[in-house]
Parts: sequence; C-alpha cells; structure tokens
Amino acid sequence: EVIDSLDILAICSKDPDPCPMVSLEAASGGLAIISTDSGGVIEMFEKDKEALFYRPGDFKKLAGIITYLEENREILYSMGERAKQRVQKEHRLDNFLEEIITAVERVTHVN
Repeated sequence: EVIDSLDILAICSKDPDPCPMVSLEAASGGLAIISTDSGGVIEMFEKDKEALFYRPGDFKKLAGIITYLEENREILYSMGERAKQRVQKEHRLDNFLEEIITAVERVTHVN
C-alpha cells in the first residue's frame, strides 16, 4: 500500500547497499527511482533513463532532482515505465532463482 501511494522512491542510503530490494519492488510498480550513486541500484538501472542518482549526503541535489521530476511529470512517468520494463526483463524472481540454482550446482558439482 505504501509503495502504491508514491510517485517517486528516494533511496538515501549512506552506506552502499548491494541490492536494495525496495528499488526492484518500486520499479516493478512503475515508480521513478532516485538513489545515491553507490551500491547496487546504480548497477540495476540505467542512469538518467531509468533512475536518477546523487552522491550520499548531497541533499540539495536530492531536493533538486525531486523538484525537477515534480515539474516534469512526463519524465517522471517515462522513467518509471522504463524502470518497470527493466525489472520485467532482467530482474525477475525466476531469473534470480535460476542463477542461484546454477551457482549452487557449480559449487556442489551437481548436474
């Protein structure tokens, strides 16, 4: 319910998070994502097309990005749609499960 009530997801982590699941959850619902430029989000989404980034602690930049997206709602919606398409194509649960099974099989030498 919370994610459904948002237009933008801002991830303000100071420390790099290798895979913030909330970004995938938000993008799967078509939300625009703003995130710090460290951690997994910058690897999961294409800069300036699927998400916007700023340096951790640069809250003036974060505020500027939020204002920009609020004033340019067509960009906000198109970014959210592109992020949603990325999740549907590359970050699906069945793909993750397949990769995990393959990795376990490699480590355990099970075929």
